[in-house]
Amino acid sequence: MAEHHSARADAHAAAALLTRCLSRVAGLDAIAELSDSTRLAAWPRVRVTARPLVRRDSSLRREVAETYIGRLVSRLPRHGRTPPETTAYLELLDRALEDRRVSESEGDALFALATMAGLSQTDVHAAHEMYVRDLIRVALADGLLSEPERTDIDEVRTLLGVSEELLRECLRRAEPDAAPAGDVRTREDLRGRTVCFTGELISSIDGVRIERPHAEHLAAESGLTVKSGVSKKLDLLVLADPDSMSGKARKARELGIRLMAEPVFWAKIGVRVD
Repeated sequence: MAEHHSARADAHAAAALLTRCLSRVAGLDAIAELSDSTRLAAWPRVRVTARPLVRRDSSLRREVAETYIGRLVSRLPRHGRTPPETTAYLELLDRALEDRRVSESEGDALFALATMAGLSQTDVHAAHEMYVRDLIRVALADGLLSEPERTDIDEVRTLLGVSEELLRECLRRAEPDAAPAGDVRTREDLRGRTVCFTGELISSIDGVRIERPHAEHLAAESGLTVKSGVSKKLDLLVLADPDSMSGKARKARELGIRLMAEPVFWAKIGVRVD
């Protein structure tokens, strides 16, 4: 089913499985009995709030993002001169993917830059593959690819439309000591910046989950000033969940504050997580 793991698709699948099981074990009479009994069941009381109770499917969001950036690439000319470098495009792409999502405005900026630089579809696809290769090289700098790093790389390659086959090939041929071709995703000097965290952190160090106080301590050690809330003076909001709709995340988006996914933040300040 195309919408696997959405609430509706899961409900249909569960109903179909139950019907098949009952028909094999007890016959159709059992289904009729079950149907009669469920009519008598009372609906649970749910407290009324102003907050909608929805199930957000991150995989569907990734598919939408992939389709969106794919449409942008398809608008570029199929062939053209190959520029001597694509560094500017890679740098802008790196900034756009810091929160592991591509917004409409970020996509428009990428398309405008690619058009101005005379990049073709082939050039952009090659740049996306280069980006994934560089991400792998950086992750393998210590000779080990952790599970969070592997998950992060897979999410990025999905957003950029890079095939899983190419990812596997890149992982096989990766050279940990090789410098990234585009010189992107390296450590960034964030000293003096203000930072705030939102959501339950997912990364760990030596198998121990990073709790909020520890995260704030690591940020402070790297020269950042930790803030407890979001305001116009905040430089950076670190998201444990890129799809977060927390009050902090909503306010940061409204104010145009820089958003950064948790794995990206740790890489920027040089903290190795597993």
